[in-house]
Formats: sequence, C-alpha cells, structure tokens
Amino acid sequence: MDAKVASGAYASTSDVVCDALEALAERDARLEEWLTRDVASVYDQMKSQPQTAIPAEEVFAGLR
Repeated sequence: MDAKVASGAYASTSDVVCDALEALAERDARLEEWLTRDVASVYDQMKSQPQTAIPAEEVFAGLR
C-alpha cells in the first residue's frame, strides 16, 4: 500500500484499500454472474440427464 501511495497513484492507504475492495466486489459479481448464467444450467442438465456426462477419466485421457 505504501508503494502505491508513494508512486502517486493514490492519495492515501485508505484509497488503496477502498479501490481493492471495489475490485473484489466487481470480481465477486462477475463470478456470481458466471455461476448463475453458465454453471448452474450445466449442473441442472447433468442432474436431470446424467447419461450425457463424459467421465473425467475420458476427458483427461483425451487431453493427454
């Protein structure tokens, strides 16, 4: 924090903390959006149609 203030990018350590907290809140919001939009639907599909899943061993074998 001291380096950020010393560089002139921030006026105080409090400003650094506020900016960091805002960045974390934005990251959390993007993560929540991704989980809701993309992951939940795939999870729901796998729960309702488990036969469509590809076993992890098969996926990893294909990657190797």
